[in-house]
Amino acid sequence: REFVYFLGMGHGVLFLLYVALSALASHKQNWSVFVWLMVLLAAVVPFAFIPVEIFIKKELAKNKHNI
Repeated sequence: REFVYFLGMGHGVLFLLYVALSALASHKQNWSVFVWLMVLLAAVVPFAFIPVEIFIKKELAKNKHNI
């Protein structure tokens, strides 16, 4: 029982950290709220990280060429 409690607590803390860091990244990249919500959705829906990963790679490549 205690193991489940600590494992669940760690999972919850990591998820909240993910939410905060994704909000910071979204703000820094000037993404819309819709894009940020899609990034959050990718944390919940199985395999939704794949299109988000492709989007982020395209954004990074676009920003690299603008520098």
